[in-house]
Amino acid sequence: MGVSQDKYLINGWRSTLHKIGFVPSVLFAVLSVVLLMSAAQSSASIEGSVRNQLSGVPLTGVQVVLKNDVGRSISVLTDGNGTFTAGDLAPGRYVVSLSKNGFYSDRTSALESISLKAGENAKNVRLDLMPKSGITGRILDEDYKPIPSATVVALQIQYDRGRRVLRPPGASSGDSGSEWSPGASSSPEGTQSFTDARGGYRLFNLQPGEYYIGVWANHSKSRLGDVTAVQLYPNATSADEAIVVTVLPGIDTTGIDVRWKNHPTYTVRFKILAPPICSKDDQVTVATPTLIFNVIQRTETGISIRVGHRTVEAPISIQGTTRQIGQIGLGNLVSTTTANPFRIIDGDVWISPPLYRGTYDISVSCGVIGITKAVGQLTAQITNQDVDGGALVMRPDVPISGHVSVAPSIAGQVDLKKLLIRYRDLEWRPRNLEAYGDLMFVGLPSDLSILPDGKFTIPYVPAGRYILTFTGLPTNAYVASVRIGARDLRDTGIDSAAEGAAPLEVTLDGPGGAIDGVVRNSSGIPVSHAQVGLIPEQKRRSNFSLFKSASTDIDGRFSLRGIAPGQYDLLAWESSPNGAYLNAEYLRVFENKAAKISIERGSVNQVSLAAIPVK
Repeated sequence: MGVSQDKYLINGWRSTLHKIGFVPSVLFAVLSVVLLMSAAQSSASIEGSVRNQLSGVPLTGVQVVLKNDVGRSISVLTDGNGTFTAGDLAPGRYVVSLSKNGFYSDRTSALESISLKAGENAKNVRLDLMPKSGITGRILDEDYKPIPSATVVALQIQYDRGRRVLRPPGASSGDSGSEWSPGASSSPEGTQSFTDARGGYRLFNLQPGEYYIGVWANHSKSRLGDVTAVQLYPNATSADEAIVVTVLPGIDTTGIDVRWKNHPTYTVRFKILAPPICSKDDQVTVATPTLIFNVIQRTETGISIRVGHRTVEAPISIQGTTRQIGQIGLGNLVSTTTANPFRIIDGDVWISPPLYRGTYDISVSCGVIGITKAVGQLTAQITNQDVDGGALVMRPDVPISGHVSVAPSIAGQVDLKKLLIRYRDLEWRPRNLEAYGDLMFVGLPSDLSILPDGKFTIPYVPAGRYILTFTGLPTNAYVASVRIGARDLRDTGIDSAAEGAAPLEVTLDGPGGAIDGVVRNSSGIPVSHAQVGLIPEQKRRSNFSLFKSASTDIDGRFSLRGIAPGQYDLLAWESSPNGAYLNAEYLRVFENKAAKISIERGSVNQVSLAAIPVK
């Protein structure tokens, strides 16, 4: 049809409409009403209620979030009767999530999704939340007298860079450079309590699971007087000897009394050998260097707990001359949990706070305004006497520098200015001893990191062995090599003391391999929220960057991208602690259930995994 014919028809319609009294404004109004009626007929709604899963009591103030397959979400709150209404919903499937303080979703019984047809009004949708639990008890001394003002903390086994540690549930893992300390305000709500005049305590906001109950009290008698120490329920000095408390859904576990025992205590003496950079006279800033001590207790079962953390002000001997190390404020990093700090007993010889029998890692760092300058560590085995730990040698931080090259295949996808480079410690130390701020932006001004030609510098890296990881990479990219000359250090790590001065050549490549899969249970039903872990072959497991993880969606599906070429094991758990797939002991139990995956550059693997059930 030609243009002139179109104009003729349009003008003809206008003439006809005017003849019958129809004006354009009326037509627009009619069309608007028709469209609104059509939209109303096609939109859907949900009416429902949220109740306490145990008691059936309606819950007010619950946030109900509905999210559809295209990412649009709507949020409503339940009213005083526990009911809610969500209208004007496009047809399709919606994933339902609920949140209310003191409650959690029990995904084994909770409705996870609902599908709506055009114009459908889904009514009487019943949703449930499970109340969280608590632990109560008293802290008593050996004569059954109450111990007031003791710190009581609910602790669980967590995984930090593959190592098992005791922390409160939900406590920071330290990725931001901070580390949980007993008594710190950063402990999640309800997981920490202080005893009253009767020695009573109550912990709350706990989900079902196994807990260690840690007590920090200034009540132990020793040769040095009263000391602050930690004991685990019922009065154990290590996790190996403690009794685990099992918390059930929605029920307070009562009668968890700790009868404090005055176990023998001992000390570790050692001489600190610090480099000149720890001297106040060596600093170019007005801030004064600070010594920070950490004490980590290790056990035969591999469970670590931080029993002391202290920032001290004291003189220190540097190259035979005593110079002052002053204390500066470091916020939450300054802990008062060790009321009896490390102290000097003779010149540059230090003595630890009294400690129970066991194995301890004692770490010392000096730093200025959140930047470490030197770090040292020793391990002491205490049996039944004081220990002479010898010399604790603090090695100065060194810069790591190098150049980032991008393969042509992904050159158009990588913006160096938006990359974040991180070095990760292979020796596992408390986070604040790795370095204050182990993150460095690639692409910041040249005095901090990289120049436009791809060069980078991380200025303060404690002596140790590290690997480099990147965030901000395209999803299909991977680290192809980290070289000094002909040696590739991706898997062995970079020894900053021996190799820090040599420039690194880092190559980013792509596309990496990909895995798309689905996780099913023993009945063949897809499992949502399953944890999937991709584990490199044994000889490459020191390279954290090769490990990858994912959580399945509501259909049991998952996707992994940017996988470096190589041989891998692939495992799926119905439920697994965060980071557990990095722990060698944890994996050893499941390795015979792993799917073997060979990844090539650009390959796409389709897999179906059987979920390892919850015990």
